[in-house]
Amino acid sequence: RSGDPGCFRVPPGWDDWHALRGNARYYRAQISENGRALRVDGSLYLPDLFFNSTRRFIVAQDGGTAPWLAVYAPPSCHSATMQEPASPAARHEGALAGIRHPRSMPNYNATASTKHWLMRQRPPLSRWGRAQAREMDTLHQRRLESLLAVDEHIGELLALIHSRPGRRHLVAFSSDHGFALGQHRQPADKRQPYEHLIRIPLRLAWADAPSMTLEPTALNIDLAATVVALIAGVAGAPSVASH
Repeated sequence: RSGDPGCFRVPPGWDDWHALRGNARYYRAQISENGRALRVDGSLYLPDLFFNSTRRFIVAQDGGTAPWLAVYAPPSCHSATMQEPASPAARHEGALAGIRHPRSMPNYNATASTKHWLMRQRPPLSRWGRAQAREMDTLHQRRLESLLAVDEHIGELLALIHSRPGRRHLVAFSSDHGFALGQHRQPADKRQPYEHLIRIPLRLAWADAPSMTLEPTALNIDLAATVVALIAGVAGAPSVASH
């Protein structure tokens, strides 16, 4: 919990630990720097900070033979509230100016008469007027702009990993669940059990594995078994990092 001093402890098994205290902070965040409480300077963009520490960890593995794990998990594009939207890096502010949130989905502003009790309380979006539509556009724009830094970071991390010959790497990509901007009359929410809200992408890239799509539902608990199956027989205790 963010208010618990214990959130600054380093969980067992991690060699290098950098974690955000609280939720959806991009500037002036408080983090756990290997268990030490640290207030990030206001000019530093938190996803950039986590990227830099992840990159340093990977570079430090050069020449080693033991398997290692690095986790890069920025808050992007999470928003604390409608009034506190995702914050893009300063270099990406306004990069997608004028973009509008999607309004063409079949369930956009859909009638609530056939939905469960809680959703039947939602009034049509038109009840809120143009001001809310503009807020939704702004939120959508800033969420997308916040992901531009993540695109940069993932591209650089993959290039770094692939530049290390002689080592096999498993890359896993996932994210938070979906977000509604007008779907089912939700101006900005993600707490209802609709398909576009509950589905989470999960992609694995492994040098020796054929490209395939699996239809059965996969869960976080399946990752450990998959990794063990892929690297079975590799000796040595893994070095682990989280950012």
